[in-house]
Amino acid sequence: CQLLTVEQCDGARGTWAGLGTVCEPDGCSPSITLLAENFESVPLGPNVDETLAGTNVFSATPPAGWSIDRTGIPSGGVTEWRGWNIASRTWWSEAAGNQNRALFTKGLGAVAVADPDEWADLTHGTGLYASSITTRSITLSEALPGSVRLVFDSSWRPEDLQTAEVTVRFDGGTPVTVLQWTSAAGPNFKADAENETVILPIATPPGAQSMEITFTLRDAGNNWWWALDNVEVLATPRNPRRVLLNETFDLVPLGPNVDEAIDADRVWSGSPPAGWTFDDSGVPAANDPARGVTEWEGWAIADRLWWSQAAGDQRRSEFTRASGAIAVADPDEWDDIGAPSALGPYNAKMATLPISLAGIASGSVQVEFDSSWRPEDAQTAILTATFDTGASQMLLRWDSAAGANFHADAPNESVLLEVANPAGATSMVLSFAMLNARNNWWWAVDNVRVSGVPRCIADVNEDGGVDGGDIEAFFLIWEAGDAAADVNEDGGVDGGDVMTFFGRWEAGC
Repeated sequence: CQLLTVEQCDGARGTWAGLGTVCEPDGCSPSITLLAENFESVPLGPNVDETLAGTNVFSATPPAGWSIDRTGIPSGGVTEWRGWNIASRTWWSEAAGNQNRALFTKGLGAVAVADPDEWADLTHGTGLYASSITTRSITLSEALPGSVRLVFDSSWRPEDLQTAEVTVRFDGGTPVTVLQWTSAAGPNFKADAENETVILPIATPPGAQSMEITFTLRDAGNNWWWALDNVEVLATPRNPRRVLLNETFDLVPLGPNVDEAIDADRVWSGSPPAGWTFDDSGVPAANDPARGVTEWEGWAIADRLWWSQAAGDQRRSEFTRASGAIAVADPDEWDDIGAPSALGPYNAKMATLPISLAGIASGSVQVEFDSSWRPEDAQTAILTATFDTGASQMLLRWDSAAGANFHADAPNESVLLEVANPAGATSMVLSFAMLNARNNWWWAVDNVRVSGVPRCIADVNEDGGVDGGDIEAFFLIWEAGDAAADVNEDGGVDGGDVMTFFGRWEAGC
């Protein structure tokens, strides 16, 4: 459980608990992410009507599972802004002559834009501009009722009569309005807010299983715009999760630069956090002073800002979800001395310490981390979980080459992965591998968090129910003195555990 200032909590998109909050054991439950969309997965193409040329700047296609309604747009106008579309934030600002669009610095890379001002720059039919963009269906089964909240970064500039709305539809029912902004004076008037994070509580009806969220800009003529990025739906889990690992890399002592030209005292370490391991045995010419930049010979811990500056940026600075020290595998920067990639591919691994799964229900583990990934040629990123039972699972594979695992540029991404931790597993090790790379780009991670749902103590046989079978299963392990029977967690297996077990059995968990 972390105590945060209100600013830190807002930055983490959390719900601030207030001053004087006490962190009780098991009393701090992390949020679960039901939806996370930063539009970076949308392939962008060239400009159409805009005169500012660009090759990867615009798409009329939303993310997978999302939809766009343009039926309320009069004919004609500038193609790129005909209703909601996905566009490069910087190109959108430059193509439209800025007019405060560049202030949307919370938006990074690709953003969703509805811009009737720029759309009206070419001949178009009569009538007002109305368009909406709708999320994929969002499952609510794991969310505690009353805890759901929508968070998004927004750029809004009002003029005349334009209206912005957010509506939610539960289980295919009637849309419910949760936000309305208007340009006209009145209770819903919204002044210029070109760079804002919006947090909206969503009141979910009892029994609701799913929802869709729609963002609409309507009643607009040649007015201004509404743009979105980093759309997330968060909730408190129905079954509170326990944090099993929370690694920010900020406790790793950093030292001075070695080969990089930007001098600084506390910016880099070739050692991982306590208990973690680095394996650079697959990095060609490791420890050869004539080949390879020392700082990037395999995974390293580095100051995020210094890494970006030392490497000439190239979109590294966009990794703003990270802060302070981060873990980096950067074969692009590694190859700058002596071209070691000519000797073979760069294969680097980073493994966590063993993460205890004691008391955690099988199939309930989640892995979250912030990621910065730029692909090129043949490089591959793999995340694997290995359990003390000997079982292993590949949780993630990203390839630079076209195919089922291709992952486009995502220099500032939040990743959430489900882990099917097997019954009986008491520990798990995660391995982050950057493989088959030469003078390519990078993979960097920060804020690695692992959580799981505490196992129902009374469901000893883990069949999903609490019944007589669990009494039989409990006494089998209790009589054997098995540590799993220490349900009161006092370090011994005795009569106190019997009392605790029956108390939980009668309570249903």
